[in-house]
Amino acid sequence: MYDDHRQAFELSRPAELAEAVAAWIEASGYKKSSCVIAPRSTSCFFAKLTLDSDADVRDRSAMAFELEDHLPVDAESFVADYVVTDSESASHKTVSAIAIEHLRFIDIAEAFEAVGIPVRSIVPTAVLAARSIAHRHPASVDARIWLADATHFDSIGFSDGRIAAWKHLPLDSDAILQHIALDIGSDQKTYIISDNIDTLEMLKSASLGSESMGESLSDHIQFGAAAYLADQSGPWFDLRRDRLAPTDRLRALRTQLRFLAIAASLFCIAVAAGGWYRKSRIEAEVASVLNRQQDVFKAGFPGTKPPAAIVRRVRSEHAKVIGSRGTPAVNVPTPAARVLRLVLASLPTETRFRIEGISINDGSVRLDLQVRSPVDAGKIASSLSVAGFNVNPPVTNQKDTQTFTSTIEAQWKGRPSVDDQNVDDQKEGPS
Repeated sequence: MYDDHRQAFELSRPAELAEAVAAWIEASGYKKSSCVIAPRSTSCFFAKLTLDSDADVRDRSAMAFELEDHLPVDAESFVADYVVTDSESASHKTVSAIAIEHLRFIDIAEAFEAVGIPVRSIVPTAVLAARSIAHRHPASVDARIWLADATHFDSIGFSDGRIAAWKHLPLDSDAILQHIALDIGSDQKTYIISDNIDTLEMLKSASLGSESMGESLSDHIQFGAAAYLADQSGPWFDLRRDRLAPTDRLRALRTQLRFLAIAASLFCIAVAAGGWYRKSRIEAEVASVLNRQQDVFKAGFPGTKPPAAIVRRVRSEHAKVIGSRGTPAVNVPTPAARVLRLVLASLPTETRFRIEGISINDGSVRLDLQVRSPVDAGKIASSLSVAGFNVNPPVTNQKDTQTFTSTIEAQWKGRPSVDDQNVDDQKEGPS
């Protein structure tokens, strides 16, 4: 937290201030840090505006030029924040605004950011103390707060939990008593914070029913800063915006974004590693199949070097054997893929069932199914029979009250033989 009092800090050297704070944070052993820059009341401007009910308070540029008429600086020189304190009237709405000259604080904010200390908010010290009191004493949402330090006095008026008035005076008893006498809301509950006993007694005597806070002013300022660091929502002023906004708007989320980037990188690495592992397994399996093919070829063709295209060579030799005249019958296994397509095409579409397993070996089919009744298993068996299978009666057992398990065994009747293929070849070949 930064106090711009000239006796405490030198504003012309914000880099030295930031480095000193960074060194203090490191010496204190804090791992993560962020801060709230807190200008004193003498560096701030407060104005209360009455606008037409149709005025768009969300247009910050228009509001800045509207506020320019109430401040001794031009709109290009200050940064302002405001809250609507009264919009119940049908003809107007009331807005409270706080402004500071941005050139005095932009270098300070950038210096803190440069040493790795994010500036979360820029809030006047009086507003920090007011937020602390409003948080600890909910009854202060419609009350006055008097803050007095060694040299100055601040009078803050609340309306419905929003700062509706703010007056800053030097610590002069006559000026303070005159302000209190002219204060329209003198019947409001008053909360007083002062570390000076004489000032405290003077303020208490000036307002009947006032209540003195037990904590010191610095304690309330620190608690208000902690509240801003924990939660920036609500009807509270924050001048960390516009020209005083952080250059990197995602700086507050830098840690979370870094973790997200690390997680994304690890995910990409895992995907790449998984793809590489799957590729290696496939290559190993292909090499194993090729080795088995070579072993089978060597056993079938002793003394012949296995060619590069083993499957093509075997098919060629097989075709030669099949095409030879007078060759004894050779049983040709029925392709499992062909039988599988026939089985799937023949299954009924109007019957509900679940295939738990299917086994095909040279035209012999075994289906393990879940059905709703033995009748459904019979329908499936009938469909297979119509499609050209020799089907054994289904073996069905009850699994539970609504499910039956059934096993259907069938043999494909259309399995081709070598004799059939020889006959076809003789029909097509020369006579």
